[in-house]
Amino acid sequence: RGVDVSEQMLAEAKRQEEVAPLGIQYLRQDLLSPSAAEKITTSFGAPIADLVTAQYLLPYAANKDELNQLCVTAAALVKHGGGRFVSIVSMLSDSIISASKEGHLESKDLGWAATWEGEAHDGMCVELTLFGEARASRVSFPNYLWSRESIEVALSSVGFGKVEWIPIEVDDGAPETVRRSSVDINKTPIGVFVASM
Repeated sequence: RGVDVSEQMLAEAKRQEEVAPLGIQYLRQDLLSPSAAEKITTSFGAPIADLVTAQYLLPYAANKDELNQLCVTAAALVKHGGGRFVSIVSMLSDSIISASKEGHLESKDLGWAATWEGEAHDGMCVELTLFGEARASRVSFPNYLWSRESIEVALSSVGFGKVEWIPIEVDDGAPETVRRSSVDINKTPIGVFVASM
């Protein structure tokens, strides 16, 4: 099952589903809505899941109340007593803090750039740009960068117990440009966590 607030993202997911059918159902829903979990379970007819995943969801929380609401929604969808919430997030990192005065951090090899104004701080807004091959195309969008501590506090406040951060590693079978960029990967302001109920 797939949920997103963006009609464009859902249209792309449905297009991919037509090309390679997996039987995935899609629903447009704003996960910041207090009734999001109820609407999702009503639409899909399944009250809880063993595993909920989210790719870059938490960086859309513009403040701690929104960060908490996204975690409330995830917690409501995950089975208590063994369910897990797995997510990749852009986040406040040492590399962002180190580059704070410049207001710019990028990896040309990995195809991303982040720009911001002012000092780095928890919950700061950055303009994140992703580049296509040879920088022929790009897409930019705002992201709010939260620290590990803020993310863990939000998760634990809604009932998640253990939060494990997974190190990002470059697979030996990755393309050469990615393997060559392993130092850049360690500087990339992203994290992956598994939160258990």
